[in-house]
Amino acid sequence: MVLGNGTSSTAERLAKTTLGSYRSFVDGLVAVQEQNIRLARYSTEVLLNQAEKQREAWHAMIEESFKVYASLYAPVSSPRNGVGVSHGGPDLPIEGYDQLSVEEVIDRLDGLCAGEVEELKAYETTNKNRHTLVERFDRSLV
Repeated sequence: MVLGNGTSSTAERLAKTTLGSYRSFVDGLVAVQEQNIRLARYSTEVLLNQAEKQREAWHAMIEESFKVYASLYAPVSSPRNGVGVSHGGPDLPIEGYDQLSVEEVIDRLDGLCAGEVEELKAYETTNKNRHTLVERFDRSLV
């Protein structure tokens, strides 16, 4: 059976329409994929920026935590460990004052003027603050 001219033109139209439909479909897929790529790039950029901000925040928190930790566990000024304690510099009337016991300081008070005793009392109060010695300074000033 032979098809006539009308059938041939109908088949051509069908083929062109089908081809146009496939092209539209493929173009749509390509457009969606391009949009997905742009979205993926944007999302990646946003995530990287947020990750960098988180890294900076973690770094700041760790630094701050270390400072707090260091301040909590820093050596405490104490006559026993010698940290932060002066060793009786030249400005004190009794040499080696910080290494002396209460009795040794009391033994060296004789011969000091009232101003020197006041100086030792002020130094003792702000450093070791040995109450027995501070009371003794007060008695010698009367």
